[in-house]
Amino acid sequence: QENYNLSFNQTYLEYEVNLWETGAIKVYVYDESTGGLINGTTINILNTDGTTDITATMNTSSYYTTINESGNLTITLNGGGYSERVFYEVMTTGRYLVFNAYLLETANSQLTTFQILNDINQLVGGAQLSFYKTINNSLERVAMAQTDFSGSVQVNLDNNALYLLRVTHNDYLQKEVSFIPTATSYQVYLTGTSLAYSNMFDTINYYFT
Repeated sequence: QENYNLSFNQTYLEYEVNLWETGAIKVYVYDESTGGLINGTTINILNTDGTTDITATMNTSSYYTTINESGNLTITLNGGGYSERVFYEVMTTGRYLVFNAYLLETANSQLTTFQILNDINQLVGGAQLSFYKTINNSLERVAMAQTDFSGSVQVNLDNNALYLLRVTHNDYLQKEVSFIPTATSYQVYLTGTSLAYSNMFDTINYYFT
């Protein structure tokens, strides 16, 4: 007779799977300064190429909806005590959107003007500005803006925070610069090889290549 001592170890793996519908939009809203979630935000989703125009107030820190059309979406968010922020996304057939949006408390924000020009001082309308900031050790897109026909746009930013600014336009190469918005106005020059921004009330220009 033979005796055996047998032992068994069992490992259980638990997975969470999120299934999104085609045309789904899921937005999570965070406080830019603290990184915490925000409840009660008002959201508007406008399709500039279609008929979608949705406005809702979130009961929680996220919002979910579905749309049945493609196009360029303008997503505007605001809440009590926070400055308005706008984000731009593209919805295409068979796609869904899931992203984090960040709002900045009004008490911590400064309205900052950006004017976009090319290297021969022509105003650049339709340029898209994306602002990134490190939050909880992760680089997050916290704000967006698009210039109008005058090449200008205003954005609420924290004048004590370090941002990465990314400027894109179909007719120019992508440009990036890191800066702290201590001034209230900047000029951004798009060229083929470098980017410069200057305080409009200063004579100093800063070039980044």
